[in-house]
Amino acid sequence: MSEVGPKGGLRSRVRSAAYSAFGYLPPRVRRGIVGVVAPSFTVGALGVIHDGDLVLFVRQQHRPGLALPGGLLKKGEPARRALVRELAEELGADASGFAAAPDTAHVDPGKTRVDLIFFCAADRATMALTPAAEVLSFEWRRIDDVELTPQTREILASVGDRIPR
Repeated sequence: MSEVGPKGGLRSRVRSAAYSAFGYLPPRVRRGIVGVVAPSFTVGALGVIHDGDLVLFVRQQHRPGLALPGGLLKKGEPARRALVRELAEELGADASGFAAAPDTAHVDPGKTRVDLIFFCAADRATMALTPAAEVLSFEWRRIDDVELTPQTREILASVGDRIPR
């Protein structure tokens, strides 16, 4: 009769042998296996641009409601560079007021998405914004606005305490 207990049992020996064999596989094959077995996350960079208790949101063609400006990182692209690119593409905005690294992150395991969040205080009266083709409009609203997308609402629920009210 074979052992099935946690220490030294059959299951433990099989797992150990599998890990050892895995280590001998070529790196490309190992990455392929990990890509199938482990969840793959998309990563975005979002800007929370606020003027007092008002936050800048965009209304985009591809989704109903108001969302934070930003977008997905390209492969190998640093988060801040992605934010600079997305703000320029969406709003013609300068991202010089943002920190070099994200202030926080929001992880949504159900949607396998990670959003890196950058905060920046701004003076909306002096910001020159020009919506791009994908952006229908931009609007300054409070973080409890009813038109926010569910994803935006969830993100702001976790970081909203950083915005003055």
